Amino acid sequence: MTAIGTTNYDDTTCPHGKRAGISVCLYCRQEARQAARRRRNQMLVRVGGLLLAGGVIVAVIASALIAVAPWSRTSVPQAAEIAQTKTPASGKQASKVALAKPAPPATAAPVAAVARGAVVTAPGSVNPVVAEGRTDLGDSVYVERAGGEVTVHFDNAMLRTRFEEKFERTVRSTLPRVYGSEAQLALDSVGEGRLVRGDLLNELPSKGIELSLGSGRALLLFPVTRPGLDGPLVVAYRAVPRS
Repeated sequence: MTAIGTTNYDDTTCPHGKRAGISVCLYCRQEARQAARRRRNQMLVRVGGLLLAGGVIVAVIASALIAVAPWSRTSVPQAAEIAQTKTPASGKQASKVALAKPAPPATAAPVAAVARGAVVTAPGSVNPVVAEGRTDLGDSVYVERAGGEVTVHFDNAMLRTRFEEKFERTVRSTLPRVYGSEAQLALDSVGEGRLVRGDLLNELPSKGIELSLGSGRALLLFPVTRPGLDGPLVVAYRAVPRS
């Protein structure tokens, strides 16, 4: 009995007709090596399959956690953040000013004044459903409300843009979360691709986009830009109600 590779070789049962004077059949040795190689390859395939299955399970769990995590964040701003946003006063006085700020008086300021940051409110105008100060919407998107004016920030790689279609999609997905069902109905009444009319980067930041709410009311949407590597980028928009 002679050992060949990992297989015992019996020279009395060699099927290849081993010649006299040769202690080991080379054909039997080659077959033994091929059998050992096949067993090793089968083991590697099994181990690779287990690793691949484990990786798929981990990826599914990670995707589920990423999808759920943003909605678990609180959307209620802290009193200290409200006070810091509304007034430079400190302590209890700042909290009282932030929580008890009187509504601004009605005004008939022109569109040009609104573009410079004026807040226009009037009886019957649409009101934001988010609280004063900052409210997180998830995925690096957040809202800052100051009275009747709301700014929606989306300066991240997925949403900032210089294209009208992408900006319109962002408005359609965020504005109803700021102004509620009235904004949703107003957007639904505007056909896809018809919301943004004009030069998004140069004209509309000062002119604004008018979204009719019915009964003579409207929201004015002003794209907010910042410099980018290849020109200005829209990274936010201001929404101001106009009666």
